[in-house]
Amino acid sequence: MQGKKIAGSAQRKTSGAFLQHGSILLRPGSERIVRYLRGPATSIDDRVTTLSRETGGGAGERELRAAIVDAFTERFSAAWEPLRFSRADENELRSRAAAKRRESAEFRALEASSP
Repeated sequence: MQGKKIAGSAQRKTSGAFLQHGSILLRPGSERIVRYLRGPATSIDDRVTTLSRETGGGAGERELRAAIVDAFTERFSAAWEPLRFSRADENELRSRAAAKRRESAEFRALEASSP
């Protein structure tokens, strides 16, 4: 990785909760983020890499998920159970996903029309 960043995370701790959020760059496409960074918009390729770049394109989302599950299982002696949703929950998730897709499409349309 030659000093390049492949993952990012953030944490927030309050008196009653702890939230950990992280992301791992799977494939190129992160260069769009420079629009949202403070400071000069230098090439992000000089600072970040992706899983596909580091593995020669051999690892994808499925392999990454399996590796994470294996690592958590080993580290925390975790026993994993499938998450099952009720029909009402599935309908709610579909509805929210559709709304998010519409919102994202509207944002991309605005972004594409911006100078």
